[in-house]
Parts: sequence; C-alpha cells; structure tokens
Amino acid sequence: MNDILRKICIFCAALVVASGLQCYVCDSAGSEFCGANVNTERIKPVECDDENVKCGTQIQDPAEDGWVGVMRVCYPLGSLPRMNETNGCHQWSNNNFTARFCFCETDGCNSKI
Repeated sequence: MNDILRKICIFCAALVVASGLQCYVCDSAGSEFCGANVNTERIKPVECDDENVKCGTQIQDPAEDGWVGVMRVCYPLGSLPRMNETNGCHQWSNNNFTARFCFCETDGCNSKI
C-alpha cells in the first residue's frame, strides 16, 4: 500500500511542477473589466504557454480625455530592449512611447496595478 501512496504523491507533485504560471491576460481597451483592478468574477487568469515568463501589467500615460490604458499579459522575458524585468514597477521609454511596466511571478499576481 505504501508503494501506491508514494506513486500517487509523486504523480501529484509532477502535476504541480508541470503547471505553468497563470496570469491575467486582458486590456482596458477591449474590456471594461480590465481597468485599474481586474474584475476577477468576469476575467480569469490563463496559463502561460512559455516557462520563461512573468505576469506583466503595462500602464500607459493618461490620454487627453483621462483614459488610462492598461494591458495585462504573460510577458516573455527579454521581449523589450533595456527593460528592467525584476519584480516591481519600472518606467520604460522607446522613441515616443512611455509606459510603466510591472512584473511579478506568482499566479494571478497581475490583477491590480
């Protein structure tokens, strides 16, 4: 009986290790439920396809009408040149585009700004 129990424990541990990071993936332009805070009743985190990712949130500067663009993604590390990809929020600029990017690496951690 102990052998069966041991095999079940190993199988369950393998499932936990094999499952990828889960992040919220949405943007405020396409969904009213993806603003400063995600409406977690309407939007659920998705499993990221790649292992070399962090959950990311991009916050654009307010537009003239006050609208603030928010995008949440499974961010592939190394995607943006000169980006500080450590956990936390960092300002990033490229040509005429400036945004704040926030990174984290636990399931669903990008639900808030």
